[in-house]
Amino acid sequence: ARAAQIIAQLKRTAGPGNYTIIEREDLDDDEAWNSDFDENREVKTLQFKIQLENVTDPPAWRRVDVPDNFTFSDFHDIIQIVFGWENEHLFQFSPKGYGSNPVTTEIYEDDDFTNADPLEANEVLLSEIFHSEKQKYTYIYDFGDDWKHLITLEKMLPEEISLPECIGGKGQ
Repeated sequence: ARAAQIIAQLKRTAGPGNYTIIEREDLDDDEAWNSDFDENREVKTLQFKIQLENVTDPPAWRRVDVPDNFTFSDFHDIIQIVFGWENEHLFQFSPKGYGSNPVTTEIYEDDDFTNADPLEANEVLLSEIFHSEKQKYTYIYDFGDDWKHLITLEKMLPEEISLPECIGGKGQ
């Protein structure tokens, strides 16, 4: 029932498409989804616009509200869901894409990061990086196909939410 609600919302906000809902229990790291949630902490909502770069006819973007105590690993999962990606490739977050630091990603023992010491995506909270409205960041998914997403922090809202929500979008 919840999956049907999410798909209906995506169709209303982002248009028709072939959407697949990844269930929380299907995600690689269910603990990361809960991301150090402290019920006594005042949670702020971060409203992001995520624009897929180099896709213009029509543009593909999503607007999402996310609790600021979610990790970058959580944020990766959210982007995967709202864009219909299948979570089959590596990813990274960084200020301006390749060559900019800090890089936030999943770190594996055999990774060879020669240009930077990356931050572990499941340890860094969004609130540790995003501090001001209009702040921009880059999410790259699938280093072979190089899907680059421009992330803009549009609003920092005082309302408390416990789960993310896709509130707008366009394109597939």
